[in-house]
Amino acid sequence: MTAWLKRVSLVGLMLLVGIPVLSPAAFAAEFVPLPGADEMPAETQAAIKLAWEIRNPKDAIRSRHLREDGTPLYANRLLAELSPYLNQHAHNPVNWYPWGNEAFAAAANRDLPVLVSIGYSACHWCHVMEEESYDNLEIATFLNEHYVAVKVDRETSPDIDELYLLAVQIMGGYGGWPLHVFITAEGKPFLGMTYVPPAEFEAVLKDVHQVWMEKRSEVENLASLITDEIQAFGLRSGANVELGRQQIEQFIAELDEQDRMIDEFSPPTSSFPSETELFLLLDAALRYEDKTALRLAEKRLTGMALGGIRDHIGGGFHRYTIDNEWLVPHFEKMLYNQAHLARAYLIAYGLTGKALYRRVAEQTLDYVLRDMRDANGAFWSATDADSEGEEGLYFIWTPAEIVEAVGADAEFVIEHYGVTEAGNFAGANILHLAETPEAQALALGTDVAEYLARLTPAVEKMRMVRERREKPYLDDKIITAWNAMMITTLARSESLHPDGRYLKAAVKAAEYLWSRLWDASNTRLYRIQRKGQLGEVGKLKDYAYFAEALLTLYDETAEVEWLNRGQTLVNAMLTQFWDRERGGFFSVGEDEAEGLIVRHKDRFDEALPSGNSVAARSLAMLYQRTGKRIYARTFELLFQAFGGEIAQIPTSYSYAMNALEEFRGGSVGPREYAASGNAKVAFDVVEELEGRVRATVTIDLADGWHIQSDQPLAENLFATRLSSASENWPITHAAYPPAEEINLSFQDNPLSVWSGTVEIPVEFDSLSKPDSVMQLDVRLQACNDEVCLLPETVRLEMPPGRLRG
Repeated sequence: MTAWLKRVSLVGLMLLVGIPVLSPAAFAAEFVPLPGADEMPAETQAAIKLAWEIRNPKDAIRSRHLREDGTPLYANRLLAELSPYLNQHAHNPVNWYPWGNEAFAAAANRDLPVLVSIGYSACHWCHVMEEESYDNLEIATFLNEHYVAVKVDRETSPDIDELYLLAVQIMGGYGGWPLHVFITAEGKPFLGMTYVPPAEFEAVLKDVHQVWMEKRSEVENLASLITDEIQAFGLRSGANVELGRQQIEQFIAELDEQDRMIDEFSPPTSSFPSETELFLLLDAALRYEDKTALRLAEKRLTGMALGGIRDHIGGGFHRYTIDNEWLVPHFEKMLYNQAHLARAYLIAYGLTGKALYRRVAEQTLDYVLRDMRDANGAFWSATDADSEGEEGLYFIWTPAEIVEAVGADAEFVIEHYGVTEAGNFAGANILHLAETPEAQALALGTDVAEYLARLTPAVEKMRMVRERREKPYLDDKIITAWNAMMITTLARSESLHPDGRYLKAAVKAAEYLWSRLWDASNTRLYRIQRKGQLGEVGKLKDYAYFAEALLTLYDETAEVEWLNRGQTLVNAMLTQFWDRERGGFFSVGEDEAEGLIVRHKDRFDEALPSGNSVAARSLAMLYQRTGKRIYARTFELLFQAFGGEIAQIPTSYSYAMNALEEFRGGSVGPREYAASGNAKVAFDVVEELEGRVRATVTIDLADGWHIQSDQPLAENLFATRLSSASENWPITHAAYPPAEEINLSFQDNPLSVWSGTVEIPVEFDSLSKPDSVMQLDVRLQACNDEVCLLPETVRLEMPPGRLRG
């Protein structure tokens, strides 16, 4: 067994993606029985036949086993599934099962192990392995005879993916996709691996079969030990650790050191955007004016904006690059990257005022609205890396192709994007920039506006030419959590366009999700919809991300219905996912945990913020907007559950720390809530003059509420006061408006108050650092006819980018 173990231990992390697409031919009604498989029940055959008859002709047939008329020879249960990824494997000669009771009952009845294969529709190496191994008749026959094969889409079932990814990591392996885990009929894992070539895969299958037959008790003991470790990981209780700025400074220091090591010593390696890290870096740069955090964020954002990871013609970003320079991507595009990168660039633009960041944010959002949105306003999941069977072919250019597309300005475009005859990828060119357009314009002695005015129509000509190429495969499923990410970003991007198109798109998508994927009668949210059909029920991520989006819409529209809906979702999330014994949220509801060896908690912020981290931010947002203590207390218990881990490995909890900062210090920026959500305080620049700034502070009070004026007329009450928290921005004048006098039932003397909307003009001087963050403290005390709340101070930040914008 030494050779078997050696083979598996050499399997590394493979994260390349793509899928060749074949044109479907006429449909057939009958399929050849799968080689080596037991005869399917009649009802299963009927379901497959029905699915074939109604299947969308645009769905690609991925198999070499075709009849002369181009129709597939084989079909398995995956044809009846909603997932595009599972459909892509529907014509393998493998007797695939979807995850479920039928598969595990078959394994128990036949006394066989289960091979779980996990991937997603845009996964290049998933499709390489399909073509090499799962479409191989010899391998498929052996697999069907000696295993029950289960195929899982990690995007529709992230709970299963997270669980068995953890299992592989506990076994000392590397995570990645395709992920293969050998498990017992009870779901207990005993071996895991990622991609392997066909000869090696066949050898592993035979070795595992031999061990299963000859050393069953050892395999079952190993599976039980690994399962115990997984369950123990899920049950770990956190230490009650005081968390604060120290962990953020540690996080920044660790990223700074990683950056230095990569620059100085690292060989070419994969580079991922890591948006969760960017969010915390940008928050620290604004909240604390941390220069190191800003430098690290800008280095990454500028590198991606110039590099090949960005689609310079159509907008948007590919998922990652295989180098340190952001040059050579794997060309798939994921909705979640577009949502979170556009949000990061939007924040960076506000912080720095750099036009490059604004352009990147706008072009990314415009790409999504143009190419990744359905007729109902919801957003599709991904596009593939391949077209015409070649990776990246849709996106790369030769000089001749640019000349043909652009005409007279071709040389200008070729120079701008560094295009050469030799190329930098497969004999053609991944477009990229050596310098920003601002720097290129300066080198030519022209204004950047004139430079871009010349570039933009040329790029549009190239985009229209590219539209005529065969497009990469589109994964057209709607994922609630990913749609919610895009809704949050679109809503926050409202300031970019006065016509409101981004906010309108956010509202339309949110209304669609709420009307079609939220089941109010059963207080249930669905995760997946495709072609009008509902699929998987919602996981923690779906509830948390959608709540975050709804509360963001409330911020941008002031429509209380969004607040009510957000509160409804958070309440359902607490009921269905909260661990009442140890704190924290489970990834799945109790009903959905049946069949899983452990009810896992999604806690680490990786490519996406974890379900627990986004749930924490939703709780913080809801508490600040309602003042309801249950949300604050749940937030505190969540951080008690994970506090010890956060203190030890802050880089794995970047979005969680973002939520903690927001809970304690409010949302960073020019808007804040006070008085248990009954007062909204905003800060806006009116005019910038030489050396000084005129601004307005606006306080919107809910009906029935007022605040003390700057002259409250009672010694025991606190006056409203504005004060600068920035030594570089002293206040020279604040024009408090006239107040009204009222009498309250619990007060003998009249009070001087403001109610409704209060506007306070204020002027600042810039002493020495006009590029520093302008911070303003607003002290107020809110009352209604029955009670006066304790006085509080909210801090508003105006980033220098907004001052220059």
